[in-house]
Amino acid sequence: RIWGRLSFDPTIPKAEFNAMIEHRFGGKYTSDLIPAWEAASLIFPYITRFVWGDIDLKWFPEANISSKRYRGFFTVSEYIHRQPMAGSNIAGITEWLHADAKSKGLKSPLVIADSLTLLADKALKGLKRLPPHSTTSGNELQQTQSDIEAFATLGLYYAAKIQAAYALAEFDKTSQTTHKQNSLLWLKKAEQYWTTYAGIYSQKNAPALYNRVGYVDVNALKIEVKKDYEIVNSWKPNSITYEVQKKTKKPFKE
Repeated sequence: RIWGRLSFDPTIPKAEFNAMIEHRFGGKYTSDLIPAWEAASLIFPYITRFVWGDIDLKWFPEANISSKRYRGFFTVSEYIHRQPMAGSNIAGITEWLHADAKSKGLKSPLVIADSLTLLADKALKGLKRLPPHSTTSGNELQQTQSDIEAFATLGLYYAAKIQAAYALAEFDKTSQTTHKQNSLLWLKKAEQYWTTYAGIYSQKNAPALYNRVGYVDVNALKIEVKKDYEIVNSWKPNSITYEVQKKTKKPFKE
C-alpha cells in the first residue's frame, strides 16, 4: 500500500504513512520501528546508484548478481570497473583514482560505502530498541524486523565490498602491499556479513528460478563470495587500463 501510494503521489506527507504503520502494528513500537525501517529501505537505492543496471537482468541487489549472460556474481574486480548510474554524481573507482573526478564535483565511491554503513548501523540500533524477534516467527512485526536486519546486514556487505575494491585499485595504482592487505581485511568482513545475511535470507526464502536473472540461491553464493580472495591474492599491479566511459543512458525518474 505504501509503495502504491508513493508511486501515485510522492508528495504525500510522512505523517500519513506513520499513521498507516501505527494502524498495522499498533502504536507501542511504531516510533522505534519507523526510523529503523526507513534506514534499511535506503540501502538498496544507495548501492544501486553505484552498481547500476538499467534493467533487472543486469542487477539483482538481493544477491549481488546479474544474469549469467551479463556478469553473474559481481566480484571485487567488477566493483572496480562499475559505472554508477548517470545523474547520480558518483564516480566509479577507476574514475576517482585515475581521472579528475573531484573537479567535476563527483562524490567518491567511499562516500557510498560510508553511507551504507551509517544506514545499516542506524537500522540495527533501531532494532535493539524493539522486542527480540525470530526469523521463523509467523508474527508480521517480527517478520518485518528480520527483513530490516537482512537489509542492514547486506548493506554492510556492500560497504565492505566497495572498500575492498577501492583498496585493491589503490594497490594496482601504487604497488603498495598495504593496500592489498587492506583489501583482504575488508573482504573478510564482507564474508562475515554475507554469512549472516545468507542465514536470514535462507530461512525466509527458498532458492528459486527468476525469469530474468536466473536461479538464485543466496546460501550457495558463499562459494562466489570466497572467490574474491583469490582475485585479490593473484592481482598484479598496473592491471587496470583506465578509459573514460561516457554515461549516455538517462536514469529512471525517481
